[in-house]
Amino acid sequence: MKLVVSNILNQQELFTLYSEIISTPGWYLSRGSIQEQDTITSAGFCGLKIADSNNYYHPYLMGKINIILDKIKNECIKQGKILPNKIYRVDCVAKQKDVITKPHIDLDQENAISIVGLLTPIWNEKSGGNFFILNNENKIIDEIEHKPGQFIILNANQIHDGKGPDIETEYWRIILNIVLY
Repeated sequence: MKLVVSNILNQQELFTLYSEIISTPGWYLSRGSIQEQDTITSAGFCGLKIADSNNYYHPYLMGKINIILDKIKNECIKQGKILPNKIYRVDCVAKQKDVITKPHIDLDQENAISIVGLLTPIWNEKSGGNFFILNNENKIIDEIEHKPGQFIILNANQIHDGKGPDIETEYWRIILNIVLY
């Protein structure tokens, strides 16, 4: 499955949420593409764990994210898709130019879904940071240009990779990742 839903958040909502997220205490610098293999080198990027199946680490942000999730689910219903309800993980990642990313899956479970959204309020195609879907041989089968407020929905066991910006940017490339099962 792959769906792309746009206009979930307007620019004002993006600026507000972006500001709240980057100002939230609890960011860590050792995030890697594969959480079980986080890195202590500068090759990693920044991560913020918001929730998992047992805890809301940032209840205020999770309240806002639940509203976003409801909007996404409603858009999916319009396209004939029903998303799972249980939260496995909700986190944000912040990437800048030259970050090293690796193809990965979010959860090796057949009916799990990943939702990946760009929360950076101002972004243009020259910035890069595209999202790639790959096959089992790690060959690109789809490339999606990220747009602010746009969310990509795919199977959580689908190999994918979200790159950092290709150029220096004024804003962090902030991605919200929600994994449902």
